[in-house]
Amino acid sequence: MKKPLIYLLVCLTALLSSCQSKKESSGDKKVSNFRMNSHSEPTSLDPRLISDIPSVTTAKILFDGLCRMTEQGATPSLALKIEVSEDKKCYSFHLKKSLWSNGEPITAHDFEYSWKSILDPNFPAQYAHQLFILKNGALAKMGAVPTSGVGVRALADDLLVVELEHPSNYFLELTAFPLCYPVNRQTDENNPEWANCDGKSFVCSGPFNLIQWRKGADVVVQKNPLYWESEVVQLDQITLSFIEDEHTELNMYENGELDWAGSPNSSIPPEALPELQQRANTELFVLPIAGTYCYKFNTKVAPFHSQKIRQAFAYAIDRKILIDNILQAHQIAAQALIPPCVVANHQDLPNAKGLAEAKALFEQACTEEGWNQESFPPVTLIFSRSEKHHKMAQAVQQQWNEAFGIKVALQSYEWNTFVQKLNQRDYQVGGRGWVSDLSDPLALLEIYKQTNDAPSGGGNDTHWHNKSFARLLEEAKRCPDPTRRTLLLNEAETILMEQMPIAPLYHSTACYLKKSYVKGVYLSKLCDLDFKYAYFDD
Repeated sequence: MKKPLIYLLVCLTALLSSCQSKKESSGDKKVSNFRMNSHSEPTSLDPRLISDIPSVTTAKILFDGLCRMTEQGATPSLALKIEVSEDKKCYSFHLKKSLWSNGEPITAHDFEYSWKSILDPNFPAQYAHQLFILKNGALAKMGAVPTSGVGVRALADDLLVVELEHPSNYFLELTAFPLCYPVNRQTDENNPEWANCDGKSFVCSGPFNLIQWRKGADVVVQKNPLYWESEVVQLDQITLSFIEDEHTELNMYENGELDWAGSPNSSIPPEALPELQQRANTELFVLPIAGTYCYKFNTKVAPFHSQKIRQAFAYAIDRKILIDNILQAHQIAAQALIPPCVVANHQDLPNAKGLAEAKALFEQACTEEGWNQESFPPVTLIFSRSEKHHKMAQAVQQQWNEAFGIKVALQSYEWNTFVQKLNQRDYQVGGRGWVSDLSDPLALLEIYKQTNDAPSGGGNDTHWHNKSFARLLEEAKRCPDPTRRTLLLNEAETILMEQMPIAPLYHSTACYLKKSYVKGVYLSKLCDLDFKYAYFDD
């Protein structure tokens, strides 16, 4: 039966209006749809290939692990019971009865397959070094032993036994990190491109199923009815959009089109923060996180092959101006890598030597290299495309010009292109923040233990390597005395800050807007963003 045109228009308007609300009608049921934005889309939906915060966020939505981070720390999730040997080098995980989203059982064999695939020399997992804690993990990644020799074995469908190289206080926390979430072995072997699919082709284990991934547009997930604890999951749907412009994101939040804006997947325009902070009943939240934003130097490319130039450029940066005038989100000026919230009472190293020392080092380096104002190598600073990073780069550009009388070019890139430039070491100096994977200073320091072109891989794209630094980290890993361990890590950090392959600028904060009706979202200092227990309180 045909309807009058005006009737159809009214119905269409009502439908569009309801789809823009946080609760959408589906027959007689109201569907709770949590809406947030990400400045960039995940590099991969395969948890083994995570390389950035958007990837971690989507992995937490779609997958689950032996443990899951909560307010109480690493809490058993797919693990029913955990037994630890007396020497703390062997862990036995008894698994719950749980299902993949395709209805197949999740087994210990999936864990064994996933972890060993990460340690295959040909598998491009940037975070593979985190599994070097496993017996023979590092040797397997370097091809010195087969992956069959790695200390992880499925003794039964519901029993996973893990052997470590040495005792570790953070191993259970590591099992809650998405890198250690299993993938479905049969799916991975039959369809290597499964992580680029959506719908039934995408097999996952977490609180939500992937319904749609429109590249460059959005990811849509819906509650997973086969999740082992589906009864606690109250959100019906999450829509994660990919909008690069932070002003557009803020406007969408203010207009009621988003339920969350800002950290950890995006940012709020810094100039908007003062007004947002002064509002009555403000929906703005700021908390310290285990992250540090640095300018990284390519130590194989002029002029940053010179340690004195790296030091000069680092010392010439006025961090207080950046924080007070641009960032404005209670960041802490950084003179070292490790954030205060990772180590209580951690003291920044005394390398804040100021402008006079920067100029002296610059002159010394120029004399040694035979450079003058005309022959000094051109410098380009690259950064990911955002207004905050652009303004910060402009401020540093001016500070370097005033300190050294040189011109510095600026170049921004879309996130994935920017990361690729860093990974391929196609840059001179680049700005990137890094949030620790674990509540342990070792996790951040280990990034610089080896270069990213080493056989065992890694995230160090500065070309810098120091044998003493690596030796101290290896000794700290195996040190049972906490006091001695801290001294070793402090000594390693001192070497890092003297050699200066990176110039820490500030210790980060998570700054975000959250609607008052949004409850139960878990956000940790490690930027774990978990919607498992999230709900709308109307």
